[in-house]
Amino acid sequence: MDFEFTLSEMLEMENMFKDLEEGPLAPQFCEKLASSFSLAPSRAGKQAITPRQVKSWFQDRLKKSQPRVASSNMALKLFADLSDASASFGATESSQKLKGSAFN
Repeated sequence: MDFEFTLSEMLEMENMFKDLEEGPLAPQFCEKLASSFSLAPSRAGKQAITPRQVKSWFQDRLKKSQPRVASSNMALKLFADLSDASASFGATESSQKLKGSAFN
């Protein structure tokens, strides 16, 4: 049987995620949240939530949010590298034309 958070649990964690600073999650945070979710009336008759499942959700969420930043930074770096390369190429080409015209 696969485990699933309820929609309200995911929304609550999503809101918490936005307020969290980067860094490791405190074990007490995961334990308290897992306990709170497990005791909620909406979870009656469903599998209890473990602190590990809460921690995994936040870790997965963090991973999903990082590629956009990383790819944006990579695109910016690539753009900067290409700009430098074309500027260098243009400067070299211009200086070669100047040298050639000075001697012709």
